[in-house]
Amino acid sequence: MTGGSDETDRTPSLEAVLTTIEDADCRALLACLHRPKSAAELCEESGLPRSTLYRKLEQLSEAALVTECTEIRCDGPNATLYERDVTAISIEIDDDDEFALAIERPPADPTDRMAAFWAGMKSSSDGDDDAVGDEASDDGADGGPTDDAASTDTSGVDSQ
Repeated sequence: MTGGSDETDRTPSLEAVLTTIEDADCRALLACLHRPKSAAELCEESGLPRSTLYRKLEQLSEAALVTECTEIRCDGPNATLYERDVTAISIEIDDDDEFALAIERPPADPTDRMAAFWAGMKSSSDGDDDAVGDEASDDGADGGPTDDAASTDTSGVDSQ
């Protein structure tokens, strides 16, 4: 999964959203993500094999419905957590008889936005953009405070 701070990264196609929410496993994972959780927690709750879970998380991420965040830990390796990044999905037919997609997102906390900014700066300076997705670092997460390095969307609503 890749994350980015560019707002266009968080505006999925209508087809990607519809395909994703049509998938029963993706819908079940969205329902599980009422708080940030590790892959290990999601495997346990969903009963999905780890490889299937990561494919579904990738699909949810590509549809901009889930983001990755990093839980900074003082006593061990950091943990990758996944969180739902959508509060509502609307599909309308506009005046030109075209489908329009609108996604409402949870409001961004200024503290989280600042943490994401610094995490992105550190990641850029280390040249280590993909280290966040390390499987070994996500076992046993407790869902505590997160560092949302995947999104800095502050608009609250994306539309296409």
